[in-house]
Amino acid sequence: MSELNIADALLEIQEGEVDIEHDIRIAHLSAGDIHDHLNDAVDRLEESPLNVSRPELFDKLRCFVRDFSMLKPHVCNRVADVLLSGINAHIDLIAQQSKDPNCTSLAHHRDALERFAFLLQWLVSVAEARESAKNAEEVAATGRVKRGRGTRKKAATGDADDHWDWPGQRLRTLDTMR
Repeated sequence: MSELNIADALLEIQEGEVDIEHDIRIAHLSAGDIHDHLNDAVDRLEESPLNVSRPELFDKLRCFVRDFSMLKPHVCNRVADVLLSGINAHIDLIAQQSKDPNCTSLAHHRDALERFAFLLQWLVSVAEARESAKNAEEVAATGRVKRGRGTRKKAATGDADDHWDWPGQRLRTLDTMR
């Protein structure tokens, strides 16, 4: 497990030169392959949230975040859910281990926490950009921004899978980071 240099990783993102060793072009995959990759990530994180430090899994998650703007809304929701569930499971694991009187150090959790924090920060950045682009398209098309209209109606008619609920996900993300 190589350590993550957050400063370098954030610079790569800002410069648009993200180098991912185990690169997967998520946006070019079939729906079934995307589903399989997400299920694999979920399985590995459920096995142990510390698995986020494994290069193959971390790179897979980075690929999903990097290609986020090109993903279908239901995949965006699932990616956010995977990351939030993973960090929450890791926080629970740390809390559980810290109560153990035989536990002498929690230092081995630092790398995994940094990786989850990095992924969530990047997710917030790309999700905000996606939302801004969507709002700009709406303004260009209609001359005004739609704010939350029709969401309940879509959910009631079964189109919820095709709706990216960034405001709701943003609240969950910020609540988790708090």
